[in-house]
Amino acid sequence: MTNKSRRNAGAWQLLESTRQQALTLPRYTCAIITVAVGTNESPDEFRVHEDLLREHSDFFEAALNNQWKEAQERKITLPEDEPDVVDTYVQWLYGSTIEAAAPSAMQIEGRITNRIWAKLYVFGDKIQDRVFANAVMEAWTAALDSPPPGAIRTFPDIRCILTIYQHTTPGNPARKFLVHVWAAYRKLRWMEEGRHKNSLLECPEFLLDLARATAPKVDEPYRDLYPMHGQWLYEI
Repeated sequence: MTNKSRRNAGAWQLLESTRQQALTLPRYTCAIITVAVGTNESPDEFRVHEDLLREHSDFFEAALNNQWKEAQERKITLPEDEPDVVDTYVQWLYGSTIEAAAPSAMQIEGRITNRIWAKLYVFGDKIQDRVFANAVMEAWTAALDSPPPGAIRTFPDIRCILTIYQHTTPGNPARKFLVHVWAAYRKLRWMEEGRHKNSLLECPEFLLDLARATAPKVDEPYRDLYPMHGQWLYEI
């Protein structure tokens, strides 16, 4: 094969590769859906291509079914959600990373806090977009692994736990993640501080999951209790 033939073959392969990529790119020629977020008189509105919502979210797929009012009005209302959370999701839908998509109001010193990660995950779980929820979990764990230079690693606190446990069902992956963090890296002060102690009591499901995770994995042989009974007596 001559040099000219090789160049022609290479050019053809490049054109064919470009054509194949173009065929797989989304074609945003479908209807536009308005997503209204918030409870005030002037909720924040986001306009998103219908096919994009349907492709990613079972919740939006169901809401846009022709039998529903939302499908006729081309509008979905989310009164219980936060505009910044939905804004992050919409930006992510169109190809942004979650870190880049999150508005500055959701960040402290340029990074997303654990409580915001929890809110983002809960939203993904609510709208049944597992790809987004997984993307949040991947970014969340990566952020914990690699805090910015000079920054202190901060673990999810009880407010994160309440956010996840109050809005997910038993067995949810985020619940398992939080249990792992507390089982592996917990500090006694997390449970002794008054504000944490009182809040933990509001989440018995987490305490039960944590107890299961920290129980001995191997059955210990029975030890006589009487020789140890002194530690369970009142001081007189």
